[in-house]
Amino acid sequence: MKQYRIEEFISASPQKTWEALTQAEKIAQYMFGSIAESSWEKGADLKYYMEKDGNKVLVVHGRITEIEPPHILEHTLFPSTWDIEDIPENYLTVKYVITPLEKGCKLEIIQTGFETAAQGEKRYNDVAEGWKMTLPQLKKVAEQ
Repeated sequence: MKQYRIEEFISASPQKTWEALTQAEKIAQYMFGSIAESSWEKGADLKYYMEKDGNKVLVVHGRITEIEPPHILEHTLFPSTWDIEDIPENYLTVKYVITPLEKGCKLEIIQTGFETAAQGEKRYNDVAEGWKMTLPQLKKVAEQ
């Protein structure tokens, strides 16, 4: 089954790129204004909220499954606002791999789990469209 994979050269250090992936104020700049909450430790919850009518609405949640700052971040992902059952099969996994280069770094993003997830094909297409919009913004945030 397919996995979604995209990579981007970033003219910033692995540390700055890591900060763009893990600091709430930076995440909000490229992830549609969402508010990320996590202790950023293996096994920790990761929640993304959006502000709606003055309230925090949970839009996506998951758990950190692997973390090696500033090179690897992997977590599960479940769309809280979708009408699908919150069971392990319906979670996707997203992995960020930051590889240092001479003048910056390469950020690779790999998402898997579409074959078992409810509405897997739609979620794959949403992921592909979403990263086309957000990755250039993430790059800008890291390079600031």
